[in-house]
Amino acid sequence: LESLNNKEIEIIYVIDTSEDLQQVYKIVQQVNDVLLNQYHYTVDIRLRIGGNDEPIIQHVDRYYQYDKARIEIWQAMAYTKMRFITGFPDQSKDLLAALSLQYPNPIGPSEKDFINELRSKIALHRNSDNKFVNFKSDPGYLLDIEFLVQFLIIPFSKRGLTTLQTIDFLKDHSVLTDLQSQKLMDAYNFIRLIEFISRTIYGKSHEKLELDTSEYFIIVNWVQEKTSKDLRPTLALHSEHVMTIYKELGF
Repeated sequence: LESLNNKEIEIIYVIDTSEDLQQVYKIVQQVNDVLLNQYHYTVDIRLRIGGNDEPIIQHVDRYYQYDKARIEIWQAMAYTKMRFITGFPDQSKDLLAALSLQYPNPIGPSEKDFINELRSKIALHRNSDNKFVNFKSDPGYLLDIEFLVQFLIIPFSKRGLTTLQTIDFLKDHSVLTDLQSQKLMDAYNFIRLIEFISRTIYGKSHEKLELDTSEYFIIVNWVQEKTSKDLRPTLALHSEHVMTIYKELGF
């Protein structure tokens, strides 16, 4: 599972025999070395369908037997990003179906309250120092966009779409208006462009960038050159659009 832009790949590792267990951590370490060195990602295998009380690595039959009535809203959101990677080629389709984890309840006010609570927790941990801009967790930036579209697509049990594909899907199914979808796409693409520029220049993506530093001004100039837009006013406008869409959708 690719996590919500926090630079890690979350993997659910399912075993077929007890002998497979001995290889898990070796494989994870090998994958981790490649991802970290080449793509600046890390691997996390701690995500599990039953929460922290479940073993990290389980037999494949456990996933077929999982009681879907226990699914939490955050799990349903995370599983919208699920992709099959490798192993069990004959069982992969059935396994993915078993893991689709359709949320058992209608999406209503309590689920929206959960999203609002989650965003409030992020706000509490956000650096209040105005010397920094956080492309991930500042209001209306990546987390807000990704939380919103993953939440909205839950009733469709749609899995494996990118964020932009999800926005397009929600527009086609009249969950988002044409204007809302375009604003979300514009905001998402602009922040991703900043990440791309940061990675191109420095070999890493800046989640948090200190204002009025040499790195900041170099990125500002690149954004100006590529888009003819000023970075901070454009970010502020996109943030305002995203926050307005939350209100329009009843959050």
